[in-house]
Amino acid sequence: MKRKRKKTDFVLISKSITLVLQLGLNMIVATGVAMLIGYGLDKWLDKKFFMIIFIFIGFGAGMRNSYIMLKKFYDDPKDKKKKV
Repeated sequence: MKRKRKKTDFVLISKSITLVLQLGLNMIVATGVAMLIGYGLDKWLDKKFFMIIFIFIGFGAGMRNSYIMLKKFYDDPKDKKKKV
């Protein structure tokens, strides 16, 4: 027997796919922008270590943004009403 799919199933699936894509893009963009800043500083100051430092900074920023995004996604709106 086939189960009828509810509209809420499709909404949950689409939100989950969107979240996964946003997390990936968030990590790539944060790391890429930081890497470009480090590369620019390397060329400008004629050094060879800024890009490595900024890659780690970008990775950390991407992880922080992903954590905040996941926290918002999984927070229950009912809990916010109880805290007030």
